[in-house]
Amino acid sequence: MKGWIAASVALIASAAVPAHAQRSPDAASALEAARAVQAAGDAEAALAALEAAAAAAPDDAEVLRLLATAQGQSGRTDAALATLDRAQRLAPADLDIRLAAGRVRYYRGEHRAALDVARAVLEAQPENADARDLADRARRAMIEDGTGHRWRLDWSASYSDFEDDARERWLEGSAALGYRVDDRTGLAGRIDVADRFGRTDVYGEARVDRRFGDGRSGYFALGATPGADFLPQWAALAGGGVRAWRGGLGDGVLTLDARYAEYRTGGVETLSPGLEQYLPGGRLWLTAKLIFTWDEDGDRQTGYLLRGDAQVAGRARLFAGYADAPETAENVTLSTRTLFAGGVFDLSDRVSLRLDYARDDRERSYVRHAFSAGFGVRFR
Repeated sequence: MKGWIAASVALIASAAVPAHAQRSPDAASALEAARAVQAAGDAEAALAALEAAAAAAPDDAEVLRLLATAQGQSGRTDAALATLDRAQRLAPADLDIRLAAGRVRYYRGEHRAALDVARAVLEAQPENADARDLADRARRAMIEDGTGHRWRLDWSASYSDFEDDARERWLEGSAALGYRVDDRTGLAGRIDVADRFGRTDVYGEARVDRRFGDGRSGYFALGATPGADFLPQWAALAGGGVRAWRGGLGDGVLTLDARYAEYRTGGVETLSPGLEQYLPGGRLWLTAKLIFTWDEDGDRQTGYLLRGDAQVAGRARLFAGYADAPETAENVTLSTRTLFAGGVFDLSDRVSLRLDYARDDRERSYVRHAFSAGFGVRFR
């Protein structure tokens, strides 16, 4: 474990920026000295040099972060957390400082706290490799000491009403159970129940997700509806993502999703390439997708989706978006304009709440207002 902390110190120190707007010559000199002795493997001398740099620049959040990491490596975890608290007050949006605090918590054996920190960073930056590494280590430690959660159960329900339409209201619900096999693989099963116009369909789906490292991930799912009236008789889904770039403008992730669904009226194929762009600071990310659909008659229809997510607090995420894309409902594929918004709120480390609203304006058909709510519970 100490080797991991030492490696982290070396990596962070070597990546330090060469200048700072408020860094005095004495602080810059001490920081360079710390980098030099750290590269030589002298942790105690590096700690002393970083203490000198912090004394010369007490309002330099980066120097404080480096000092705290060195303090943690030397076993002075209380001092490290106090130093990081000072740094966080100076730079409250700096996710590197937050992640450094998570590492110190992990080193102290506070695996749940370390995992909470990693999750908060991943909510803001889902492709942050350092945060995912910390989360994986914390989960493994929690499994070993009997405090980890491998299972997740989700419930949701939705109510739909129609604007200026005599159609009966729609009622829909779902339940999903997920199991994390290991740090890279997850399995899940889901049941959807939909009641529309006096008819009820029940759709079941099984899914596997896999992370391959280096920002690469994929999934595959199969589903079916016995005696389907309006949902697909069966469907196959596959897709994945790969981190394409990292830089001053944030991380960019390219995605691709594919789906084939067999309805009573024929097969519907959908291919959707997309881009997820995470903005600097990691608290805001944007999603754009093109949607190509070959409908039940073999005709191609095209559309798009735009979405924005914002991490507004450690336990709250809000999202909103707009789509103008083909949608299959009642066995017919028509262009549908959808405006949607919602939020995900962690009520505790085990329970989360999700609220959604969507307005569908379906071509030559109806305007639908859908309200949804759901709970998620994590357990062993």
